[in-house]
This record gives sequence, structure tokens and C-alpha cells, in this order.
Amino acid sequence: RQIMPVVVLDEIGLAEDSKKMPLKALHSLLENNSDHTKIGFIGISNWSLDPAKMNRGQYVTRQVPDRDELKITALQICRPNMRELLRSQLEKVAEVYMEIYDEFSSTDTKSYIGLRDFYCLVKHLCRVAEDKVAGATPSQRQRGLTDGDVMNSVYRNFGGIDPEANVKVLEKFGRYFRVVNEMKPHTLDMIRENLQAEILESGSRYLLIVTPTLETTIDTIDQELRRLSKNERIPQIKFNSHFPDDADYTKRCRLINDVKNGIERGESMLLIDMEMIYESLYDVLNQYYKEWQGRKYVEIGLESHRVNVHIHEKTKIILLALPQHAAKLPIPLLNRMEKHYFTLLENMSESEKSMVQDLKAWINQLTDLDTQGQEAHFSIHETFLGYHDDTAPAIVKTEWKAVCRESPRRRPELTDPICQHVLKRCQEKLLRTVSYDGLVRFSISKNTDYQACWNEYDSKILWRIENLRAFIRWRDTDPSSHTVITTYSHLLPKSHIEKLCKGSCLVFNAEDFGSQSSFEDAVSPFFKGDSDIKWLVIEVPARRHDLLSYMRFYLQSKDLATAKHIVVIAELLRNSGEQEKLALFHSEVWDNVHIEDLKFGRMSRLMSIWHCSIPQLFREGILDMYKVLNESKEEVVCQMSNPFPHPTIGAVLQKCFESGLLQKRLLLSLKDFDNKQSGTRNWIQEGAMDRTRLSECTSFQSCLMVKVSETLVHTAA
Repeated sequence: RQIMPVVVLDEIGLAEDSKKMPLKALHSLLENNSDHTKIGFIGISNWSLDPAKMNRGQYVTRQVPDRDELKITALQICRPNMRELLRSQLEKVAEVYMEIYDEFSSTDTKSYIGLRDFYCLVKHLCRVAEDKVAGATPSQRQRGLTDGDVMNSVYRNFGGIDPEANVKVLEKFGRYFRVVNEMKPHTLDMIRENLQAEILESGSRYLLIVTPTLETTIDTIDQELRRLSKNERIPQIKFNSHFPDDADYTKRCRLINDVKNGIERGESMLLIDMEMIYESLYDVLNQYYKEWQGRKYVEIGLESHRVNVHIHEKTKIILLALPQHAAKLPIPLLNRMEKHYFTLLENMSESEKSMVQDLKAWINQLTDLDTQGQEAHFSIHETFLGYHDDTAPAIVKTEWKAVCRESPRRRPELTDPICQHVLKRCQEKLLRTVSYDGLVRFSISKNTDYQACWNEYDSKILWRIENLRAFIRWRDTDPSSHTVITTYSHLLPKSHIEKLCKGSCLVFNAEDFGSQSSFEDAVSPFFKGDSDIKWLVIEVPARRHDLLSYMRFYLQSKDLATAKHIVVIAELLRNSGEQEKLALFHSEVWDNVHIEDLKFGRMSRLMSIWHCSIPQLFREGILDMYKVLNESKEEVVCQMSNPFPHPTIGAVLQKCFESGLLQKRLLLSLKDFDNKQSGTRNWIQEGAMDRTRLSECTSFQSCLMVKVSETLVHTAA
């Protein structure tokens, strides 16, 4: 009697996707004429392997199941005594799933709703039905599941998609079940329901929370976990730093070991942006357990190094991701998780939601431009920098809490005067993040009251953020602060910032650090109680914005003494897409401002030069004509029909200016030039709408200076 060993390789496609190509070791073992002992191999994969493997064995493929197969599978998942009771509803669910799959098969949503989600939906419905039947009378048992039960299960297992796709899913189920949008349970309630269940016993899946506001969601989930454990267990928060040295093998081993220890101790772990180790956790997330002596074990490890780990019944793993990152996660990972799309708006009161709608209407009016048939289009992200879907809700919630703290009553009623006061504070917070060119475009928008925004900006905001010197002078009067500054100008040298802070500061560039530990060691002297360092300034180049989330989270987690200030300066590049990728989080801790030019700008006060033509800038002494022309003397020489020798042009210009004749001639010529160029918009508005010129310059001030210089050079030549 011959015994033949058989090796079953589950999820063999994951090994196929590895850069080290481990499956090449199978080539000789799969040959029929191999001298080795014959071994049987069975590989199970979600996708096809390369021909070198498939040509050496029998290839069996399973296509997407049709409606009848799905119905049969759904019924077989149920216990025999529940099949007839749930047959009608499960068949409807199978019909809806196929319609959703067909419609979303060509979109990103396909990744979010897979067969695993369908199977988990059926299991969830069966569990709910069993719980209802267990304590029901005979007449109640015949009713089965209500439409509300079905919709709760649908949102628990078909969630995580963006709100627009969510509406389409609801419409599909509305054809078979009596459902309305009001039946949708609150996302936070569904998250609580998952967190309260013991994963090993309830059959629930681990959580993936997709959110546009990481910091707020981290705080919310952290509070929920602490409440559930009655503050006996502190949740562990693991954040991928994105420093270059943290992507090496040693760092991954250390992270996996931390997760392994947490699983054994039964800790709650929040994993944020940790794609480097998710593949090692597939068996954990898939709940692929082995039992021995009444305890459950799961494999965890890295590449070929695997160990069996005892999984504690209290273990909870929650993955957090931004929407743009979640869309790039591997499909096998997405299908293993219970997914939810968490926004602040959904968990706000009706009065707060009303304020959010008013704030968004104000934003849309200011950014909806009358382009006069031009093709130029500017998004909200290019006007209010760092804007995202949860910006308005976050600001409303933050300012409403601030008003409550300042009120003699603990929580004043949201009357119309209070709402208007909160809305006014929210508008001022948003105006701090507006770009200079965006501020000018207010005058071309459909908001007829743009002058009020200008007055607000000019009187209350500009003096604080005109440049970095003004910002430091303003913040120096506060007890302590955390601020993110966005800027289109070049980052400043360390010595320049130290001079502005009068030496009492630590200044770093994000590229100075290779790892998370080196960053934390470098900033640690600032947080020491006996330290007299008042300022911690971290400059982040445009190409390293992936470090911002980790830096904000780490710096926020440290205790900040009185009279200490943390500033993170994020450089922006126009037309690079960074405005849309950058998401600033407005909270009670972090403030966000935009400083167009970190150094002193010659035309930083736009309101004071708004009605000035280019000749008036020189006539009223706002700009020095000789200085501007001398800086551009090479361009003057290039445009002259009979140019002077280059070395003498500076001396000639100086003599002409000393006589005073050149100034008069240039002012007259510039006035004639302005008359020819006059139209419905002034030269500042034209500059704010000129996307090409904006992309060539850094700040809007430099864009205006280029316009002035070009005009003066052309006239002088």
C-alpha cells in the first residue's frame, strides 16, 4: 500500500505576487519525470498563476457564480431548520448582489463588495434570525427577518464605500425590500456593535474604517474602546511613519512582533497606514484559526518565517485608512474586513448639520466663479488649502465646543444668534487657510458680499499671517499652540528661522530624518520639563507630505508645557495635485493657516493695492521703479532695438534715474499702456485667473511682481 503526501497551498497567489518568487522551487517537484518522491500539490488562488506553474498541472477555474448558484450557496450556509424561514429573503439578497456586482464591476467599488462580503452578509442574517427565533413565540417565528434587520446586515457587510455609491446600493435593495434612507443605522452605532462583540464567538469580522479625517476618527475609536474596557485597557495605536529607513526588513519584523504580542495579550490595536505588514496578518483577519486543547491559534509571520500565535478572545484589530489609500489596498484584504465609511457629519445633531450646510453654501458661493467664457477652473482645494469632505463638519464641531467652553452655561441652546456666532467663527477659521489668488478670485465669484470677507481678512487675519515673522509675533502671546502652515514660497534656511525665534527654538527639515526613532529622539529635548526651548519648527518639503499625518499624531500625543509652540510648515507646489492630496485636520489641538510668502513680501497687503494701477504703484512709492528695473536689466537689454553693451547698462540706468527724466517718461508710457489694457477686470484679477503664470511662479506675490516687471521692462525697452 503506497502513501502519497499531499501539500495544500492556500492563497498560493500571494506567494506568486512576491518579488522573491518563492514558487520557483516547485518547478522540479511538479515534473512527472522527477527523481524526487512524488508529492501531490493542490494550490488555491484568487487569480491565475504564471504559465510555468499552470502548464505543469491541471488547471481548474471557478467563474463568477450566477444567481442560482448564489441562492443555493446562501441556503446551504444556513442551518437546516432556518432555510425555509429565510429562503425568500436570501434569494432576494442574492438577486440584489448580482445586480450590484454587474453595475460596479467596472468601478473601484467592485473591490469593496466581493463574494466574501456576500457570504458574511448571509451568515449575519442567519445569526440575527437564530437570535430572534430563540426567544420568540410560534407566531413571531413565522415572520422571519424584518426589512430593518436586512438593512442593518447590509450596511454591516456592504459598507465602506463612498456616499454616492452607497445611495446606489440602497436603491438596489429598495426594489426588493421596503427600505428608506432613514432606516440606515448610524455608522458609529454599527462600529460600536462590532466592537462590543467578541470576534472569536460572534462570527463578526475585524474592522476597516475608511475616513477623510484620521485624527478625529482615531480619537473617537480610542474613546469607544476605553469605554468598553472601562479604561482597564489602553488601545495600542500603530502609525506607519513613511520615513525611508522604516521600510526595511528589521522595522517590519519589529512591527509584526508588536502586533503578535498584542494578539496574545488581548489588546485592541488601531493600525493606520500599515500596508507593509497587512499581508502577514491575512490569516488573522480571515479568522483562519487552528484549535488545540481548547485554545485557538493563528499563523503570523513574514515571508517564509511563520509562527503559531495564541489569539486572545478579547483581541480587536481595527484598520484605519484615508479614502484614497483604501482604494489601493489589495482586494483580498478588503474582502476580509467589515468596512465602514466614517464621517463627522453623520454623527452630528440636526442643528450642527444645518450650520455645516450654511458653511458649505458660503464656501461654494466664494469658489463658484464667473469665468466669462474662459476655460480657467479653480477647485475648492486651490482656494481653501487643505480642504476635504470633512473640513466643514470638523470646523463646526470644533468651534461649537469652543463656544460651549466660553459660555457661562455648560451647553447653551443653539438659537439663531448662537448659530450665527458659531458660523462667523467658522468662516474666520477657513479664511486663515485661503490662498492669496483665491482671495482675489472672491471678487469674481457669485458671492456679492465678498467685500465683507476681504475686510475680515484684512482687519483680523492678515496682520497675524502676513509672513512668518508676523505669525511668530502673534503666536508668542498664546499660552501654547499646534499649527500647520501651508506656503507656496520656498522653505527658509534654519538660520533664518532661528533668528526669527530669537534662538529659542529647534528647527528641522523632514528630510533630515531616516526613521521614526531618529525623529522622536531629535524632538524629545523640546518636550522635557526643564527645557527653555519655546519653538519647535519642522519644515516638510512638498514631496514628503506623506509624513504629515504621523508627525501631527505623534506631536499631538506629547504633553505640551505652557508657552511652547509647535509649527509644521508644509511646502506646496502649484499644479502638482498637492492641493487636492493635502488634507488638513481642524481640531481643538491643531490650527491651520496659509502664509503665502514666508519672507516679507513687497505686495503682501493686497487690499491696499487693489485699486492701484501699475503706474500708481511707482507713483505712490509702493514699489521702487529703479530697483525693479535694475533687477531686470538683462531683460531690458534683450528687448532693446539698439542695446547698450551689457556691462554699461547699469550705469546708464543709474544716470537716467538721477536726472529724473526716465521716471517721467516711463510713468507716461505706463499710463498709456494701462489705458490700452483696460477691461472689466484689473491686472490683479487677471493674474489670479492666469493659471499658466501661477504655475510658473511660487507665491501669488511673486506672480504679481513678474507682471509688474514685465510691463516695466517692455515699456523701458
